[in-house]
Amino acid sequence: MKTCFKCKKNKKYSDFNKQSSSKDGHGSWCRSCQKEGYRSKKIHKFPPKEKNGKIFCTQCKTYLDPLSFPKTKKSWCKPCQKEYDQVKIDKKRIMPRKIQGTKIHCRRCEQYLDKSHFWGNKETYCRTCKKYVGINNNLRNKNLTMEKYSELEKSQNGVCKICGKTDYKRLSVDHDHSCCPGEKTCGKCTRGLLCSRCNRALGSMEDNVELLQKMINYLKGV
Repeated sequence: MKTCFKCKKNKKYSDFNKQSSSKDGHGSWCRSCQKEGYRSKKIHKFPPKEKNGKIFCTQCKTYLDPLSFPKTKKSWCKPCQKEYDQVKIDKKRIMPRKIQGTKIHCRRCEQYLDKSHFWGNKETYCRTCKKYVGINNNLRNKNLTMEKYSELEKSQNGVCKICGKTDYKRLSVDHDHSCCPGEKTCGKCTRGLLCSRCNRALGSMEDNVELLQKMINYLKGV
């Protein structure tokens, strides 16, 4: 016989669960007390997942309509999940997004716009500016940050440094190929931003000044 630590009753060893760490090889609570304790603990910590057709959100601790939850993961509602993702993203940012109420700041046009003008939580550039900004990975090869690129673009008034026109996409970063022959650069030999047409023209001429001068003379008829 053994006394249950919870109900203080003498019961048979068969009424206790086995426990190798104890001296007699059985637990201190009987099975009925242990089951009741687990049940009360579960009810206290984890309320019913569904109630009256609504689902319980474990983050905000409220019952909400099923449409408020994602299709796959239904433990957190959409607003709680979105807020968590945004905080997680902002922690990794060098420059966190500026927000005024429900409006978000675009780094390029420097306007506060509604969330619908942005592609997602990760973006700090509106949809209009995103096509000019391009992909950050391409700038890493040029040893440039998005902030430095924006400063360079503003210094050129957003136009090509050669022809003075805008492009249908982000302006290309031109560098001195005598310093860095490949695609990856040190960042110090950056000459300016060019449109795709001027950038291709310089690339095909391989930065040969003499050849470019001959072409000018040919066009002038000299």
